[in-house]
Amino acid sequence: MVSGMGKSGLVGAKIAATMSSLGLPAHFMHPSEAVHGDLGRLRAGDVAVLISYSGGTEELVNLAAILRTDGIRRVGISCNHQSHLARLCDVHLAIGDVVEACPLNLAPTASTTAMLAMGDALALAVSRRRNFAADDFHRRHPGGSLGAGLKSVTEVLRFRVGDTLSTVRDIIGASRYPDRIAVCIDTCHAFAGGYDLGSAEACEEMLQQLKQTVGWEKVAAFHLNGSMGGLGNRKDRHDQIGVGGISAEAFAHLVNHPAFANTPAMLETPPLESGERSFRTNLDRLKAMRRPS
Repeated sequence: MVSGMGKSGLVGAKIAATMSSLGLPAHFMHPSEAVHGDLGRLRAGDVAVLISYSGGTEELVNLAAILRTDGIRRVGISCNHQSHLARLCDVHLAIGDVVEACPLNLAPTASTTAMLAMGDALALAVSRRRNFAADDFHRRHPGGSLGAGLKSVTEVLRFRVGDTLSTVRDIIGASRYPDRIAVCIDTCHAFAGGYDLGSAEACEEMLQQLKQTVGWEKVAAFHLNGSMGGLGNRKDRHDQIGVGGISAEAFAHLVNHPAFANTPAMLETPPLESGERSFRTNLDRLKAMRRPS
């Protein structure tokens, strides 16, 4: 628990947030609210961090005395080791005499900055002692640019049936290293996600959307597969080339497209009804679709 009054309280709330993100469960408690029932949020074994630059803030000193009686361990942060707060704490961190940036040397400015730095240093020291790692941080902070930068390759690239090309674009944009990311377009996945591949014209429309959102230069490979399900079914069920909702005309348009003349393609088709492997059969179908260059 972290507590403080006024500007020190605002600093305390930020310190509590930093501790939580670094694997130290923490919350802010207002000193006045503490003595009106919020003390019930504390349990044996908890530690209270109490912040007051002067070390004499009445509400905080009273809270420190109550916590001492209740057996709650206390860490104080104030200007010096002789303050009232320091004498009531098990451990005390002194930031020293600070001249405020305020022209009147009154408004808490430099002192709050120093207390914030001390609190962050405390949080970092404890997290290091507990061997807190980047993976631990990611579990507590999966959102935003920090979370995106810590995503594993499988998290970033794993296909989710029904996602759109704009989702792929957003994932690449959120990465810390977008230039290192390329994409593989699976025809079955695209069809299951709602991109029509029932004709050559529909295939070209999908490719134009790909160009506008992700960019053709990002396409490193294709997975060529038919689809057992209907358009937009959101199920990853591969079928033979030219069978099902993805037409042979769409496959022919794709394998002859000049923008992808040197882009590798792979088959992931299921076995034939006879049980035999289907790769040779489907490869022959695709080769037959190729027009002389």
